[in-house]
Amino acid sequence: MPPTWMISALLGMFFFALGANGFTRIVGKLGPMWVNTFKCLLGGGIFAVALILSGQGLVFDRNCIGLLISGALGLGLADLFILKAFQEIGPARTFTFLCAAPLVIGTMSWAFIGETLDPRKFFAIFFFVAAALVLSGEKQVEGDKPRDYRKGLLLIAVFLLLDGAGNVVSRHALSVAGSTPLQVVVMRCAGALIFFAIANAIKPVNLLSGWRSLAPRDRAVAVGASLCGTVGGLGCYLYAMSQVQVALLSGFALTLPLFATAIECALHRRWPGPRFLLAASLSLGGGWILCR
Repeated sequence: MPPTWMISALLGMFFFALGANGFTRIVGKLGPMWVNTFKCLLGGGIFAVALILSGQGLVFDRNCIGLLISGALGLGLADLFILKAFQEIGPARTFTFLCAAPLVIGTMSWAFIGETLDPRKFFAIFFFVAAALVLSGEKQVEGDKPRDYRKGLLLIAVFLLLDGAGNVVSRHALSVAGSTPLQVVVMRCAGALIFFAIANAIKPVNLLSGWRSLAPRDRAVAVGASLCGTVGGLGCYLYAMSQVQVALLSGFALTLPLFATAIECALHRRWPGPRFLLAASLSLGGGWILCR
């Protein structure tokens, strides 16, 4: 049976992919700042209630300051770039181009918190990277809109640096400071909301007027995407992060293109191509190595 962290990571990737498709729809109507503020408010509120009900408290120390900064960088600023990339080149292609994540995050985790990977786990990451590269040739079904891949790649590069920094701080809190995944996610959401409050003071987001402008179906999409991508995805991802090295988890996260492509194929009622099947086989190979 696969380890619990792997099951949690797979669920997290599935929830992230579901949320990404919904976020793409709303970003086109109200922009990334509105979407990010809304999902952090909803997700942060749910996580805060869960923290209270669980009886876990928050200790405000230097670790909390780091988590607030981590949330501002990873969930606040970084997510603005990834949401814009969704709009520019679509979720499936965006996730495919994130194949550089293990290298970026692995280097940052080694440099700042001293994490290393054994050769077998590194070999498993190679399978996930190969799967993402194979999938990059799969025909996309994201519509007829022209795609600005240069702009998309630049947005993804900035996202990787900011999100990598946020992940390294979170991993430090989970492995060194002894924080629980729920405590970490609440503090990260709080940091993101502080960032949005400052940004709103400079350029108002008009959260309520944006909500009123949405059709009932789009409101349901916004809520559903936030519950999937923020609550389900982030919760599962942070639990998995508490169990394994952040570089390994970032490699496992390259299953995201598979989920995103499968969801897009289902939405457009199209069977996936042979590249998708090969990429899925490579991902299964990487997972099999990690289970041994």
